[in-house]
Formats: sequence, structure tokens, C-alpha cells
Amino acid sequence: MAYEIIYDEARNLAVVRHLGNVDHKELWDGREEAMKLVRDKATPRVMVDMREIELSTSIMEEFNFGRAQSNYSPGSVKVAVLIRKDDPKKKEHHLIETVGQNRGAMLMVFDDQAEAEKWLLG
Repeated sequence: MAYEIIYDEARNLAVVRHLGNVDHKELWDGREEAMKLVRDKATPRVMVDMREIELSTSIMEEFNFGRAQSNYSPGSVKVAVLIRKDDPKKKEHHLIETVGQNRGAMLMVFDDQAEAEKWLLG
């Protein structure tokens, strides 16, 4: 498993931290587990930290991941994805963001943790 999920009770926030080489299956598994925590804790916020990964997914896998996001996180759940400023797959992250938003997901990609937290908690 190339991810860990914790619940930040003080901020009512689920945090998913991906590590190492992340493929299509790990993205889907992490999202599924995080959304279970969202339901169990009734938290409206998820921070997905992808700053320490090597993403090995195809463009179609990324498109499909973004397309399915609204099925996993209804419009009442905010999802902030945190990436490195120099992430070589920055465009792919923004593709997932755009496709998800076009289907009603509250999903934003950030390369600044303070900005991501401000949006999530605001």
C-alpha cells in the first residue's frame, strides 16, 4: 500500500498521504478508503498529499479517475490535492481536477499547503 489515511479530529479533516510509485489501483483504493472515512466521521473535507509520489498512470486512467470523482465525493465534500510545484505530471493533476469539477465534484489542485488548507477550511 503506497498511501496512509488519517483523521485530523481537530480540523474535522481526512488526510490521504500517497508515497512512492503510485499507480491507477492505488489511486482508486486510496480514494475508496478515504471516502469510507468521510462517511464514518461525517467530515466534509479531504486533503490528498501527493508531494512524495511518482505517478504512473495513463491519460485515460487519469480522465476516468476524475470522471468518477463526483460518485465518490458529493458536492458537499471538498477535496484538496496537494502536489509539488515542480511536479512533472502537473497537467495531469489539473486534468483530473477539471474533469471532476465538470461533473460536480468540489476538487482543487494546489502546490501550496497553506492555500489548500485555507480553501478546505474556509
